Amino acid sequence: MHRYSLQKVGDQYVYTRIFEEWEDSDYEDGGDDEKLVINQDIAQLIAWIDEFEDSMPTMEEVQVRYHELFGKHIADNSSHRENIERFWLHRLLNGTAQEALQMPWASYQHNGDSTSKMADVCFKDLAAKAKIYEQTKLIPVMESSFYVIKSDTLLPNELKQRLRAAAALLEDVPGSQRDWHPGSDEKVLDLVHPSLWPLVFDRSRIISDKHITLDKCLDHCGSGKVIPEPKRPYLRMPDGLRSITEDNDKRALSLRYQWLPCDVDLAGGRPRIKSYINNLHPVRYKAIYSLIEELIARSLPAWDIACRSARKEFRFKRFGIVHEIKWTCNVPEICAKVHGCYQNNRPLAGGEDYDSGSETSSVFEEGERLNWEWWSETHKINCPEPLEDARYPLDASHFQSEEFFNKVSQIQVIVKMANIHLTPEKPKYDGGSWHVEGQLNEHICATALFYYDSDNITESRLSFRTQADRDNLRDRLSYSQGDHDGIEAIFAIKAKGDKMQNLGSVMTREGRALFFPNIYQHRVESFELADQTRPGYRKIVALFLVDPVVPIISTGNVPPQQKHWWKDKLMEAEPLNSIPSEIRDAITQKVDYPYEIDEARRIREDLVSERKVVNSDSLRQQAQSWNFCEH
Repeated sequence: MHRYSLQKVGDQYVYTRIFEEWEDSDYEDGGDDEKLVINQDIAQLIAWIDEFEDSMPTMEEVQVRYHELFGKHIADNSSHRENIERFWLHRLLNGTAQEALQMPWASYQHNGDSTSKMADVCFKDLAAKAKIYEQTKLIPVMESSFYVIKSDTLLPNELKQRLRAAAALLEDVPGSQRDWHPGSDEKVLDLVHPSLWPLVFDRSRIISDKHITLDKCLDHCGSGKVIPEPKRPYLRMPDGLRSITEDNDKRALSLRYQWLPCDVDLAGGRPRIKSYINNLHPVRYKAIYSLIEELIARSLPAWDIACRSARKEFRFKRFGIVHEIKWTCNVPEICAKVHGCYQNNRPLAGGEDYDSGSETSSVFEEGERLNWEWWSETHKINCPEPLEDARYPLDASHFQSEEFFNKVSQIQVIVKMANIHLTPEKPKYDGGSWHVEGQLNEHICATALFYYDSDNITESRLSFRTQADRDNLRDRLSYSQGDHDGIEAIFAIKAKGDKMQNLGSVMTREGRALFFPNIYQHRVESFELADQTRPGYRKIVALFLVDPVVPIISTGNVPPQQKHWWKDKLMEAEPLNSIPSEIRDAITQKVDYPYEIDEARRIREDLVSERKVVNSDSLRQQAQSWNFCEH
């Protein structure tokens, strides 16, 4: 529990939040007392808030009271606002926690999957997250084995406006030149996408003896040697991509294509893009490069946590190993007659004989429902309790402001910018497919998503799921024959279904940034027009971090392959800039490399088809169901 004290010290007041144990619980915060030094005005307002013993004023009511007392707005004084908001949050959390812990939860849902000790740990986690947010403005969510991190402060209005202006430059093209993503029914507009002009083995050219700098990249268009198809390495697939056959495993690593990242220098204290962003002209859109650098800088602390969590640096250990599923029987006199506890031990009502019906009849279904009701009322599952030393493993000190990824001096980032456009004729986006980003040879380890603009759409969410450890659980777990209900209650899996565990979803509203490791499968959920009489849209920037330990072929090695970039650069020099355009066009048309947009789109279609096969193989993992044997 938290106690509060307010004392006058000279001309100032000291507000102290004292950490104690929760009443009637095992929760111990273990933190130090927290003190805020405040002036008389804030002390007067805090005294007013303290008068609310059984309820809390809303933050809006606090702001109104502040204006009534002092004739000015909280927003005019940042230190006042911060202190008041912290005090209000502390009081609110304390009151909410106490109220929740005193509720008779067991009476609301028999065999509910939470206990008082679990609730204690949840409140402790919330307190830890509140401290992380206060110091970093980042909020960890979706903790399973790894972290998803969100923030609603990394995209201030000023930055969103600059991103909108930048996107407008890319969007300002004739309708016939708009690049609608294949298969999207002209709903997904690609502004910058790595699937156009990717690295194509046996087609793309590479310069291996020097680094192609950003300012000189156009000078190297068309140069280099054709890069041959690599030999296929031996692979042991990670669980999230492991496929059923050896051929499927091989397809997860492409020997034909690779997305091209740009090289980013971290040595100077802030990210600097050193090589061109594929499909973003380095001169025409130079201003966008600065914006991407800024987004990379804002991604680094969360990316660093995502990568370190993938190395199990912040390992969650809420419970000990569950070796056995146990139930407490409250009707031993009934179950002893049949030498075991089963749902169909339910005493039948007079005249009831649901077994006589077929398994599809309403009589049988009603009997099964009554069996389950009886079972849930007479048998209580023994839920594993949190470990005594269970602690939220992450705190603000783990978020670094420099020396990311074990002090590497350079990273590689793949950039994508895309819009989803809906119209009254096409009012709904049906959502995406479950996937992880890229293929194995791209070594994408983390993603950053920046939702910088939206209009007239309903709530949109990004869902996450992961694979449970099927073989390990099946082999070590002791359970009664047929006790699928107990297994499902403890482990949140479908004992008769596939081994994928849904972790939940995160709202993706405008102004939100989202970061996650490329281990969880994720999917964009469906959304539609809020007002179906007018258009709507959602716009994002996606940044994919290549594993800093495993750099890949980048735009620092492969000169621009876009033929229109090459032609524009070529026409700046003598003698081509002085000859008739018909002759220039005839000359450039005979050049096989760099290549035109039509060929780039054919390559993209083939690349997308290849990746759909890989994604289908990954989804086929769902067909590998749990095999809890009858024994």
